[in-house]
Amino acid sequence: LKDTNANILPIKVFDQSGVTSLSSILKGLAYLSALDKSQARIVNLSFAGPRLITVDGKKYDVCQAYADLAKKFDNTVFVAAAGN
Repeated sequence: LKDTNANILPIKVFDQSGVTSLSSILKGLAYLSALDKSQARIVNLSFAGPRLITVDGKKYDVCQAYADLAKKFDNTVFVAAAGN
């Protein structure tokens, strides 16, 4: 199976040691959200952490951020790992 239109668009949220912050993850999700939905047909979200976080005094629900992305990218397959 060949798809000459396949592209990988890495959105890096981990450093070279494999460490990240929820703030970095939210920035990555915001970057993805700003894309045209035709640019992301498959999205891999393989990381784990707390659901509710506070960044710069503002509360975020990470699960809601995922749900909002899924609504925007309605023709996109989301792959996520549970219990990492």
